Amino acid sequence: MRKTFDHRSLLHPKLVATVVLVGASLLSSSAHSSPTGVVNLAPGESRQVWLGPTYLWLRVCNNVGSTGTVTVTIDNRDSRVLSAGLCIEESGGTIDLHHDRGGQAVINYFSMPASSNW
Repeated sequence: MRKTFDHRSLLHPKLVATVVLVGASLLSSSAHSSPTGVVNLAPGESRQVWLGPTYLWLRVCNNVGSTGTVTVTIDNRDSRVLSAGLCIEESGGTIDLHHDRGGQAVINYFSMPASSNW
């Protein structure tokens, strides 16, 4: 006579443990992730990006494929006009963007470690 064995009794605890571990690691990695993003601006459009109350070392770039220039201001400091392909690096928590003219502008931003040599 053949013994029957219910595999579900073994798989269930392992499955639950795996789901818990994967979920915990996803939550942990998202909690420590650096703010990054992409903003698309139409001609004449302005937008503000708030990254939180903590100052971060930021890099903001006008994408190579953008047309026209974008004025970038980080935390109400001096504004910089960026042509396509140019970037600004500054510490702050707020990015003000204004697409000055013609076509679409794609702005990429992300935080960097303060000791970065980019």
